Amino acid sequence: MIGGLLIAVPFLIHLAMRRKPTAELFPALRFVRKKQVTNKRTLRFKQWLLLLLRSLLLAILVLALAGPSADRLLAGNWVIIAALSLLILLVAVVLITAIAGQVSRSVVMMITIVLLLLTGFDGLFVYSTLTSDESVLVGDEDAAVAAVLVFDNSPRMGYQQNDQTRLAAGQFIGDWLVRQLPNDSQIAVVDLAAQPHVFSQDINSAVHAIEQLQITYTPESLQTAIRSALELISTSELTRHEIYLFTDLAQSAWETIPESLSVALRAADVELFLVDVGLENPDNVALGIPKLSGAVLTQHGSIDLTVNVQSIGRATQRTVTLKIENPDPTLPVITDGELQTPTTTKLAEQVVAFTASDVPTAQVLSFSLSGLAPGEHHGSLTLTGVDGLAIDDVRYFTVSVRPAWHILVVAPPDVPTRFFTEAIAPASERQMGHSPYRIKVVRDRNLIGEKLSAYTAVVFIDPPPLSKDLQQQLLLYIANGGSVGLFLGHNMELSAGSLSADLIGGTLTRQWRADAGNFLEIRDAQHRSLRSFQTMLGSVPWAQFPIMRYWHLENLDDQTQTVMQFSHARHPALVQCNHGKGTVLTLLTPISEPAQISQRTSWNELVSGDDNWPYFLLINGITETLVSTGESRFNYLAGETVQISNASTTYPDRYQLFTPDADVQDTRVLAETIQIPFTQRPGAYRLKGIQDGPIVRGFSVNVPEQYSDLQRLTSAALERRLNGIDFHVARSRHEIEFGVRQRRVGQEFYPLLLVLFAIVFFLEHLMSNRFYGQQQAVSPIAMQPEI
Repeated sequence: MIGGLLIAVPFLIHLAMRRKPTAELFPALRFVRKKQVTNKRTLRFKQWLLLLLRSLLLAILVLALAGPSADRLLAGNWVIIAALSLLILLVAVVLITAIAGQVSRSVVMMITIVLLLLTGFDGLFVYSTLTSDESVLVGDEDAAVAAVLVFDNSPRMGYQQNDQTRLAAGQFIGDWLVRQLPNDSQIAVVDLAAQPHVFSQDINSAVHAIEQLQITYTPESLQTAIRSALELISTSELTRHEIYLFTDLAQSAWETIPESLSVALRAADVELFLVDVGLENPDNVALGIPKLSGAVLTQHGSIDLTVNVQSIGRATQRTVTLKIENPDPTLPVITDGELQTPTTTKLAEQVVAFTASDVPTAQVLSFSLSGLAPGEHHGSLTLTGVDGLAIDDVRYFTVSVRPAWHILVVAPPDVPTRFFTEAIAPASERQMGHSPYRIKVVRDRNLIGEKLSAYTAVVFIDPPPLSKDLQQQLLLYIANGGSVGLFLGHNMELSAGSLSADLIGGTLTRQWRADAGNFLEIRDAQHRSLRSFQTMLGSVPWAQFPIMRYWHLENLDDQTQTVMQFSHARHPALVQCNHGKGTVLTLLTPISEPAQISQRTSWNELVSGDDNWPYFLLINGITETLVSTGESRFNYLAGETVQISNASTTYPDRYQLFTPDADVQDTRVLAETIQIPFTQRPGAYRLKGIQDGPIVRGFSVNVPEQYSDLQRLTSAALERRLNGIDFHVARSRHEIEFGVRQRRVGQEFYPLLLVLFAIVFFLEHLMSNRFYGQQQAVSPIAMQPEI
């Protein structure tokens, strides 16, 4: 029975070995399911990308409305940082897409490396920008500032266009500017006048200071005004410092700006704004300072007057008129507050024509004055017509007419004096009384019986040794204003009577012999005695007049000036030594050597050479220097201190000074000198006193020629002058507003952010349209989200 159960074994084996059914997915359904998974991933990525764009859109909008800004110098850095950040975002999106799309691992690794590198560079750039001293992420336009307004009120700023001077144009902008400054700002107004300046928080005070600005004829330099502004800035506790410089950008004003000023501006951390009120194409004709061949002339002599006429701008033709005042001892007087002056006589006029030019062109006009009565005469040169700048249309001058100068000529009996006397005062002129010199020749070297004070100058021609007593007498004469001329030759000796170093300013050591190639050379071309050679320095034939022998002068003291030298050994040839009020001129070779000399060799050929006009000009120049020493100067520039000699035996000790603007001041004489420190305005200044009747004296003042130079500084030259300084040039209110906002707020990113907002908005709009359009087109199975 039990064995019968084995019947079931085959059934059990059959059941155990039976193949189980295998589930097989239908190929079409497999594709659908795989597509569903891919679509879910793509859908999720698009949803996150769309969400990112919308979030970025809101972030950009918020950032733009916040008004971010940065220092103008670092604004470019922030733009680069933003561009790198956008690139990083783009690479990140590409990396996510690659991972989602199951791209090969090598490609994913490469994109990851690029992303990490970009992120590192961006991070370093952000760190370096944030740690920069000039990094300012957000500026405050309303924060108080320490502002200094510097006005160029030099005479050049009186240039008019449309009935408005350049100074008035600057005042108009400055008045508006101070009203735009933030509350609690510290404001100072600085001009070129020499006066102290302080800060004020009262806008009305600043406006009043600007309104009171006037042209000054004695201005400080532009760099002095800027340094004053920097000193003021350094006293302010405010952190923001601004300097507004109102200028016409003329070359003459900016050429004095040194490099040290640029260093000071950089160190002061100041924002510099140049308000340009000048004209791009100025138009002006200017008279230069009249140049007189001498400030003093004799009654029967003449004086040459030259003037430089300069033009810039359009073509023009103008007339220059020379006028001289008619002597009237009763004038000047003040009548009803107005200055009454003598009438004038027109002596001459000349027409000058210029072609159009953007750079200054010049012509020189010459006039001659003669036949004037003794006394001091005021004259003027007037330019007819009207142009932009009036200060250089009239120039003033004063000449003094006096009797002929008395010169004492001392020479040994055998030394000819005619070469000297005929050169400075020909016999024909002396006989007619037209010579500016009265000459007396003596042959006594000791000058017994001669009163030296009666002579303007004493001239020794080839003198022998002078006694010590005579040398002491000469030193006293020189100290009191006299002049001595020494022309040394073969008669001088190195003995007890040799010339002392106190007299000539050096030590005579020996006679020096030279060959025929030795001649005179000019060392100081600006010396008064060489004024006739200044226009022909390279064309004077000094080599045609050799110097074979001369005295060697050594150990020159500090007061001795070498005017000419000998070409062979560069030894001094003509020297000047001043003592007190007078001077000594020494020529170390004689001027009395004729062509034929018996029993000795000639020292030079200055006199005997052919066509010896250089000798003639040199001797006249030396003589004019001798007689002019101690004479007063009568022509000055504005701001200079006036000193006029006033001998008590001839002139009163008290005067009334009448200024060009009708101001009257009492003036006293001190130590026989009239000293006037105030010459602020151009024009004729008149001194009126009483001594045995009315005595009228005076002097003239002119504005320096540099204030007629209207040529503008180029942009490149301005950059060089302000080397390394970040400055802003503005010509209008709008440009000032733009520049100030850039400096105070920094570079604003609002426009760039708006552009970026528009780009992102376009991308979001494009992507959302494509996303939702595809969503509607896809089957419900494929688009069924998996939550």
